[in-house]
Amino acid sequence: GRGTRQDQEELHPRRLAGFGGLAKGRRSPPDSTTSQRTPGRSGVAPLFRISPPAYASTVETTDDEWDQILHVNLRAAAAFARAAIPAMVAAGRGGRIVNVSSIAAFAGLPNLVAYNATKAGLDAMTRTMAVEYGHAGINVNSIAPGTITTEMVQQMMDTNPALAEKFVSKTTIGRVGTVDESAWPIVFLLSDAAGFMTGQVMLIDGGRLAAA
Repeated sequence: GRGTRQDQEELHPRRLAGFGGLAKGRRSPPDSTTSQRTPGRSGVAPLFRISPPAYASTVETTDDEWDQILHVNLRAAAAFARAAIPAMVAAGRGGRIVNVSSIAAFAGLPNLVAYNATKAGLDAMTRTMAVEYGHAGINVNSIAPGTITTEMVQQMMDTNPALAEKFVSKTTIGRVGTVDESAWPIVFLLSDAAGFMTGQVMLIDGGRLAAA
């Protein structure tokens, strides 16, 4: 079905865009007195905001830069899981967790060593959590977007047409992705339609890796 109006508002792609991951618990019964909208009880909880990567070669990437990207891409995801999963288990209705990875986990994008490594680590975390908590009805998946026209990326493309052309040339469909196109797969993974899908990384890259 279409779900409640609250479901539709929470799962609108414009609302989901820009988060590093999300969790959705099963809704409480209509007669429940629970009012908190926490993972495992009801509603969609954003994980953390995505931070832009730092561009530097492997030997130029400092310890501070490693620490920052590890904190954003891995430690924040782990901290969120520690809070969300026990709530889901206690509620006894299962739930969904979706992490936002990147095609950088699959390709050695130059000058992004820490970003690449932590996104690959996030995918490993996704698979591990899927195995550990599947028995509790908790499905854990990731999406791996390619080049998406977020505000930051759009500004880069507007100021550097050659870069925009490079981004487009790497896809098989001749354009980069929109924010909605990266967020709708999250809607799917948070829904009952993805009930038998867990431990997976969904590529949303316009065929970029297929053409590599």
